[in-house]
Amino acid sequence: MNEAVQQTGIRWYLRIMAKTQINIRMDDETAEMARQAAETRRIPVNEYVEQLIRDDNEHVRAVFMAAAQEVLDEYGDLIDELEGESSS
Repeated sequence: MNEAVQQTGIRWYLRIMAKTQINIRMDDETAEMARQAAETRRIPVNEYVEQLIRDDNEHVRAVFMAAAQEVLDEYGDLIDELEGESSS
């Protein structure tokens, strides 16, 4: 088998088959909204839901990282002092 074909097959398997299946329950109106949104984007509903979850988590992570940077900017010197004291 051609190596490029084999690599393509492996990528396809990992993208399509190597996923955890979960079931979610939602009211009919929300389910229809999900179907319509996915159809508009020309993607399967599961991919649409996956994108929503990823986008939400990326947003939460960005907010957390910005807040953590603010703490380091504000209290970094104090943290360094405390770490220095605890290692002595």
